[in-house]
Amino acid sequence: MSGTFAIREPSVDDADGVAEVHNRGWREAYGQLLPEEFYDDAALQRRKKSWRSLLGQGEPSLRLFVGEAEGRIVGVGLAGKSREQNPARDLELRTLYVISPYYGSGVAQALLDAAIGQERAQLWVARDNPRAQAFYRRNGFTMDGAEKVDKDIDNLVEVRFVR
Repeated sequence: MSGTFAIREPSVDDADGVAEVHNRGWREAYGQLLPEEFYDDAALQRRKKSWRSLLGQGEPSLRLFVGEAEGRIVGVGLAGKSREQNPARDLELRTLYVISPYYGSGVAQALLDAAIGQERAQLWVARDNPRAQAFYRRNGFTMDGAEKVDKDIDNLVEVRFVR
């Protein structure tokens, strides 16, 4: 799908829609890499609770935006201070998901631009996610050689990109 979309800051009322995009984004990006438990109904309910909490706190240091089209949330982008002890960059893109009908629509680019603009930043992406890696390369990111195995995500191997 393409067409008109809007980028805006979400409210706590958007938590369920954000969680649904997050969950579907995981299924579409990692469906071949991770077991069903990472995006089943129980995972969706945990994400809804987590997003309600995060949006309810109104954390001013986070840059959180949603993409909205046809009256529903179709993408989410989140950036903030890096969570690592020794980051390559102080700013980290933590989340960027767009549901597949909106791939190529400009929503992901608009979310990235809203969350980090052209600033120096870092992000972690699955080593086996070439689509996301190509998007980040088009936006000036390069792999810096750092790699980690996320034990909380079924030993998913992630690589760090920096700009």
